[in-house]
Amino acid sequence: MSICLNTLRLFTIATKNGFHQFLVDISTSCDCSRNPEKPFVPNIGILASTDIVAIEKASHDLVAKAHRCADPFLEVNRVSGYRQI
Repeated sequence: MSICLNTLRLFTIATKNGFHQFLVDISTSCDCSRNPEKPFVPNIGILASTDIVAIEKASHDLVAKAHRCADPFLEVNRVSGYRQI
């Protein structure tokens, strides 16, 4: 984990503007809720970019691929995940 954090730190320093997304135990609802739901997609990894929208789109695509569905949030919540991008 420390190697990952060092890499992310160096990326941010090099680009002066970096965004990081940790795709860990993806659940159908907010993980901040009092009773978080069981994840429907396991750990995928860490994304880094200078473009936050690109990270959000890539995250959605990776979750869709792992769940084997074009829009898993639409399937589960009846609201498209693309709506937040």
